[in-house]
Amino acid sequence: PGGDGGAVPDRGEEYAADPPEGAGDVELKGAARPAHEVYDFDVRYVCPHQEEMKDYQARVEREVNVFLKYRGKFALDAGAATWDTAAYPPQPVCKEYLAVLMEIGNLRREIGRDGAAARAFAECAELDGDGAGHNDTDARDRAVRTYTLLQKYRSAAQLCQNVPPTTWTAYAVALLPHLGGTTADNDDDVRAAVRARPLVAHRILADAAFRAAEGGAVAEAAEEIDGAPPGTAAEALEYGASEQMDLWAGCARARACLGRVLRATGGGAVDLEGPTAADVDWAACLDAEERAIREAQNEGSNDEEREGDAAEEGEQGDGAEDGGDGGDEDEPEVQEGDAELAYIAMFRVAMEEHLRHDKGGAGSPHGATRVEEEDGAAPDNSDSILQK
Repeated sequence: PGGDGGAVPDRGEEYAADPPEGAGDVELKGAARPAHEVYDFDVRYVCPHQEEMKDYQARVEREVNVFLKYRGKFALDAGAATWDTAAYPPQPVCKEYLAVLMEIGNLRREIGRDGAAARAFAECAELDGDGAGHNDTDARDRAVRTYTLLQKYRSAAQLCQNVPPTTWTAYAVALLPHLGGTTADNDDDVRAAVRARPLVAHRILADAAFRAAEGGAVAEAAEEIDGAPPGTAAEALEYGASEQMDLWAGCARARACLGRVLRATGGGAVDLEGPTAADVDWAACLDAEERAIREAQNEGSNDEEREGDAAEEGEQGDGAEDGGDGGDEDEPEVQEGDAELAYIAMFRVAMEEHLRHDKGGAGSPHGATRVEEEDGAAPDNSDSILQK
């Protein structure tokens, strides 16, 4: 306080009104300097690391793992009329990959690397399909056959689960439990195999007749069949020349179970889901297949005759002008389906030979009874619809 008792003056107002001398000339140094004086900013600068991260994130959003997303759908094709192509695998890359796997498996089988071949076939089978169980290749069948040859029955059985039955998968399911040492009968699995491919069942039970028919010519021709159409006599002959047939021949219990199912079917003792007597009649199956082939050949012949009438007339005119030499007649052309008709004839000859030498052939219930007797089971001599 002043001597006169007055108030203390406010120095802030004095400094604000009149700053100290030299206050504006102070030079800041070090961390006290403003940022724009320390760094040289350029708005055009682009960080390469940030751009690389952005590109990576965009690439991750675009890319998909085809092997995971489209597993079991590699054979699916979007087609030209489908707009939602994101739901379909990229084609033809996926189908080409399946073809490469099949080629690898076949080459490995040829050089004796069956284990590696089975893995290639199995991988192709897991990728193949249209999402509904329909496959574009026969990789699953080849994998099952190769695993069976290697006596890896568990791996073969796993490939047969939850898939539409084929000849190889259906009869593998019917056979493998007996090879694994089980004592329980699997009549349901055998019945499903017979319902899917009845001709194969007859081929199995009449194995001796097929091997001896026509002096072994039928067996030799069957060894040349590869990839026969499903449900045909050629496919049954192909199965008879496979490694699975050797396993059936060496397992009396499996053959007895198969014969029991055929005998029950012939006598009408089947459930609503099982095959009927007409379904397992080998003669009726062969007649139906032959009739279908003949009809297809007749339709094809009619089309060719209509298209070639003009050309034939021209050739005849040229022959008349040249005087004609009365040459030999042209040899008959081989039509599509002639090979299948030959296989049908082979199958029929073998079955008839089997029935002549064995009154209880595979076409009747007594053929299955004979197999059961080998296994110690009691024979069943009941009459059947097929025998009548």
